[in-house]
Amino acid sequence: ACALSGDREIPPWQAAINEFNRTKQVSKGIQVAEVSEQHAELNDEVFAPDEDSEEADAEDPDASKVPSVELELLAQVALRSSSLVSKFKIKPAQCRIEHLDLSKNRMGPRAATRLFESLIQNTSTKTLILSHCDISERSGDALSELLSRNSTITHLDLSWNRLREQGAVKLGEGLTSNDSITNLNIAWNGCGSEVGCKSISQALEGSFLTLQKLNLASNRISHAGAMLLAEGIKVNKTLLHIVMDGNPLGQMGGRAILRAAAKEGGMMLEDADENVSNMQEEDKTQVSMLDCNIGFVDPSAFDPSDPAGSYTLDLEEAYSRVIVENLVMLQEQGKGEFVPGSVRKNGEFWRIPTGEAAMDWTPPEAGLVSFDFQGMRKPPSDDDVIADIEVGFILDLLQQSKKSKERADIINMVTTSDKFFLVSQAETLLAKCQDSNERVVFVSQAMYRLVGKEENLAQQLLDNLTPAELKELQGMMSDSAKKFKATNPTGKYKFDLGRDSDREVVMRLVEIRNRQLEELKSLPKPRGELECNRCEKPERIMRNVTLSKKPVEITPNYQFPRSGILEFDFTSQDKPGPNAEVIVSGTMPEVRKLE
Repeated sequence: ACALSGDREIPPWQAAINEFNRTKQVSKGIQVAEVSEQHAELNDEVFAPDEDSEEADAEDPDASKVPSVELELLAQVALRSSSLVSKFKIKPAQCRIEHLDLSKNRMGPRAATRLFESLIQNTSTKTLILSHCDISERSGDALSELLSRNSTITHLDLSWNRLREQGAVKLGEGLTSNDSITNLNIAWNGCGSEVGCKSISQALEGSFLTLQKLNLASNRISHAGAMLLAEGIKVNKTLLHIVMDGNPLGQMGGRAILRAAAKEGGMMLEDADENVSNMQEEDKTQVSMLDCNIGFVDPSAFDPSDPAGSYTLDLEEAYSRVIVENLVMLQEQGKGEFVPGSVRKNGEFWRIPTGEAAMDWTPPEAGLVSFDFQGMRKPPSDDDVIADIEVGFILDLLQQSKKSKERADIINMVTTSDKFFLVSQAETLLAKCQDSNERVVFVSQAMYRLVGKEENLAQQLLDNLTPAELKELQGMMSDSAKKFKATNPTGKYKFDLGRDSDREVVMRLVEIRNRQLEELKSLPKPRGELECNRCEKPERIMRNVTLSKKPVEITPNYQFPRSGILEFDFTSQDKPGPNAEVIVSGTMPEVRKLE
C-alpha cells in the first residue's frame, strides 16, 4: 500500500515519518529530515555538539538529548516495528534502512544507549554514522553489546565523540566477537591511553574480525600506545588501511606502527610479491601518519634498536610487558641478552625463559621487575635489511606529506632504525626526495647503512648526487665521519652524538669492535700465567673514550646518549684488505701512541 500526498505518490514509510514530523512538538532533539528505503539522514545543525568537551561534561549526565518519543520512532524505523507496520500498513520489506546517518545530534549517554540496544537485532542497517553525537563512555556497555551481537553493520562511524579510555575498553571487548564490521572510524575520541590501546590491540588479534579500515586519528596515542597497538596489528590478517594522523606517536611509535604493518613480512605479505613495486596498488596496506611528531625522540621511550640499559618495570602495565617481550625476542635473535644474575622480580631472582620456552612465553601481569640488558651490536647481515613493503610505506608517507619538516622526520625515522638498505632500496628512496637539501640529508645518513657483497657501497649511492650536492654533503659531515672507512677503521675520532650522521658512524664502529672482541675470545688461551692482553683487555680496540671530556667505559650495556662530544682512539684488529685505503698521515702520531 502507498500513501498519497497531493498528486504525488510517496511510499508509506515516508508517510509515517512525514506524519510524525507534522504532529510532533519539537523543543529539542533530532529532526527527522529525510528517510528513504536505502538511506536515512537525520542531521540537524541546530543541535550540533559544542566543541568544548568540558561544557558537555558539565551537563546533566542523565538528561537525554533526544525526546523519548522521537527515539522510539527512530528505533521503530530501524527495527521495522510492528506498530508502524500496523498503523501505516507497511510491509517489512518497505522499511529497510541500509544507511542511517545520525551525525551532529546531541544524544547523550541515555539516548545513545537506547539506540544501541534498539539496533542489536537489526538486520538491515549496514552503515551507521554517529559522529558528533556526544556519545560518552557511559554508553560503553550498550556499544559493546551491539558490536558483539549485531552481524549486519559493516560501516561504523563514531568519530568526534567522548569514548575516552573506558569507552575504548568496551569497544575492544565488543569487537573481539564481531564478524561484520569492515570500516571503523573512532577518530577524535581521546581514547589513546595505554589501557584503551591495549583493548583495541587485543580486538585486532581476534580470529573473527573482518576489519579492513581503522581510523584512530587524533586520539592522543603516544609511543607507548603505538607499541601496544603494534602487537595486534602484527597478527591481524584483514587490515588494509590504518589512519594514525594527529597522534603524538614520536619516532619510536611511528616506527613501531610501520614495522607492525610490514609484520616483518607485512599485513598482506603472505600473498605479496617480495618486491613491493610488483604489488598491485589495491593489495598494498596503506598507513597514514601525518602530523604525528615522528621527529621527536622521547628519551623515556623504549627503542628496540638500542635496547641496552638498566630497567625497572611494573608488569601490571601493558607497555612494560611489551618491553619485556621485545627484549626476550632480541635475546633469542642474538642481538642482546639479560645480564646474568641481574634479573629480579619483587626483589627475588627471576629466570627469563630461553630457547623454545621463550617462543610462546608471555610475562605475568603483576610484579615489579628490574634487570640490566646488554646490547650486542654486530655488523649487519641480510636478515637486517629493511623489507621492501616497509620501503613502500615510507614512499607513501613521503608522497602524502607536503611539509619539509615532516618529510625530514620521516627520512630520519627510517635511517636511524635497526634496519639497513640495499643500494637499490636507498636509490629508490633518494629518487623520492623533493629537493637537493633533502637528498643530501638522506645520503648523509643512509650511506652508513648499506648492506651488500659489493665493495664501495657508499660510493654507489654517492654517484647519484650532483657535484653541487656532493659539495654540500662534504660541508655537512664532520671530519671523523668523512675519514671513517669500514675496511680500515683505525684512527682517532671525535663525534657529536647529537648529529645523526656522526651517531651512525659511532654505531658502525661499535659493531666492528664487538665482532672483533668475539673473534679474540675464540683465540686459544695462553699457557701458564702468561697474560694475553689481546684477550683480556677489550679496551685495546676502543680506548681512551671520553664523553664531553669525561672518561667513560663502553660496556655491552652502555646506552649512548643523544648529545655530547664522544672522543676515542680505535685500533682495528683486522688486517686491512688489499683495496683498503691507507690511514692519512695526520692520524699516524696519535695511533702510534696507542702501542
